[in-house]
Amino acid sequence: MFGTGWYRAEYGLSAEESPLRHYLARRMSGAVSPLPEFDVVEYCQSHPEILVAGLDPFEEHCKRSGEGGASDSSDDTEGLPCAP
Repeated sequence: MFGTGWYRAEYGLSAEESPLRHYLARRMSGAVSPLPEFDVVEYCQSHPEILVAGLDPFEEHCKRSGEGGASDSSDDTEGLPCAP
């Protein structure tokens, strides 16, 4: 899942910049989110080990959620759409 229009507006990208390319280059920084429903800053504050390990916060959320692993009910991101 990726909110292209939202992402472009949220991060101030020009029409020439690729939102997906921008996200992929920065996804492990804990500074960008693929969806408006996913608060990457809050998630990283709740799970600081993710950034220490150099992992993608949204990908880790999906792995920890019911979509791909143990439930991650320690924050408000439960129920976010994750690709299978």
